[in-house]
Amino acid sequence: MVEMDGSAASISETGEQLAWLGAALRSSPRRKGLVYCTPSIRSMYQSRVMPQAVVFEIEFEVEQLPESPDIANGQCWHGIFKNPIIVKGFPILPKLQKNTGLEIPLNLMAGLARAKHVDRFNDKVYVKGFSTMLVPTKQFKDVVYWHLIYQEDGCRISYLADNLQRDDDVGSLNLASCRHILGWCSEANFYAGELLKSNLPGYKTN
Repeated sequence: MVEMDGSAASISETGEQLAWLGAALRSSPRRKGLVYCTPSIRSMYQSRVMPQAVVFEIEFEVEQLPESPDIANGQCWHGIFKNPIIVKGFPILPKLQKNTGLEIPLNLMAGLARAKHVDRFNDKVYVKGFSTMLVPTKQFKDVVYWHLIYQEDGCRISYLADNLQRDDDVGSLNLASCRHILGWCSEANFYAGELLKSNLPGYKTN
């Protein structure tokens, strides 16, 4: 229960923030996969205890998405989460290009991938964890687009697992000052187990 007193604009904004927090911080009903949660005002009525007050009740509708055997191109960011809640109905910053993935700060993206810093291998930029690797594939103005490669079984992943096409100058800007979007790739293939013949860990790109 939250009691608010102020202008209509401030009360409305506070209600929006509470609705977002209530949706984003709730537990997912499924162990794996994406879930949408949409907050809305269920009812609005005059308070009996305080006649000068109006009571708003917020409800949360949870929508479970059907699981797909394969992650579609551009949705590699799904693999960095286990069972996330996606809040619907709230605006996000405009994107310079359509059909792109999840915008996320670089430090948070690296933390979710369990990586500590940006690396260079063969003159290419990576954010690499033990079993995950973030690859910058495209750069447009101040936006860097990343692709996630990871080992589902948690085994170590090699830099050589990267076979993605990328812009020649990607990563040349100061990454700390750029916007970062995870989930863009012109094309990615599945090579699960193919590199085992070369004594390299198999991996799966999506």
